[in-house]
Amino acid sequence: MRDSKYKTHYIIAFVGILVLGVGVFLLSQSPKSEPRGENVVVIIPDGLRKEQTASLLADALGWSTEQERKFVVEDTARDIRHVEGVFPGGAYTFSTASSTYEVASALLDVAVDRYRRLGAGLTPDEWYDVLKVASIAEREAETIADLNQRAEEIWQSWRNDELLQSDATVQYVRDSMQMYASESCKNGNTTSGMVSYDEYTTDTGETRTVCIHWRLAYIGAGDDYEWWAPVTDNDRALEHGHNTYLYSGVPQHPVATPYEESIMAARGTRDAHIGN
Repeated sequence: MRDSKYKTHYIIAFVGILVLGVGVFLLSQSPKSEPRGENVVVIIPDGLRKEQTASLLADALGWSTEQERKFVVEDTARDIRHVEGVFPGGAYTFSTASSTYEVASALLDVAVDRYRRLGAGLTPDEWYDVLKVASIAEREAETIADLNQRAEEIWQSWRNDELLQSDATVQYVRDSMQMYASESCKNGNTTSGMVSYDEYTTDTGETRTVCIHWRLAYIGAGDDYEWWAPVTDNDRALEHGHNTYLYSGVPQHPVATPYEESIMAARGTRDAHIGN
């Protein structure tokens, strides 16, 4: 019985070793998994337009020119009404293997969280209006007091359908025209670097048709382009619906993603001026 017992153990051990060996052999013959990407921390400030954000991401994650273009004109333009102002700053950790769509989605998730925290009681459209005002006000204010005053002026101008005359909106127009392929907007005889236009009615009943947004190929800025440079009189004459020296109200979307302090100032002055 004892010898039989030991023989049984030997057989079991031999079978176990055989199975283990076969397993190792099969694993060695199986296709190797794709190498995993490296995790990278990317610091993105607020106050940037999305093209600037794309440049930071491209540098950190090793994107090609085509990947950067895709991020700008496809992944962050899923809703044509919300192509700017919703890509918050922060410290993000991304894998270099992440797709540009996944990276854009992560930023948009943070934007949704901002809306929940700071936009309570506002509809999505009302929240987006706050982002428009905040993005303009912060580029033209030196202090928090200036920020509140400028935000209040913008709401007042918008409500009265007056010319805002904001250099920040002109900077956005000029720089965008530099960075996107140019075609006629087919709005009269003007050429504004846009391919789409929209018709709207002002509070006074006047019907206007103006260029609204870009849906063209993003050329890319390069590291040496000076975003937000001071504007000239020629810049202020650029024909485009975002140019608040020519058209009343505020642009269709923000000129950048504003800081939370700017959002709070725009929200506070909105509630005081328009009512919550």
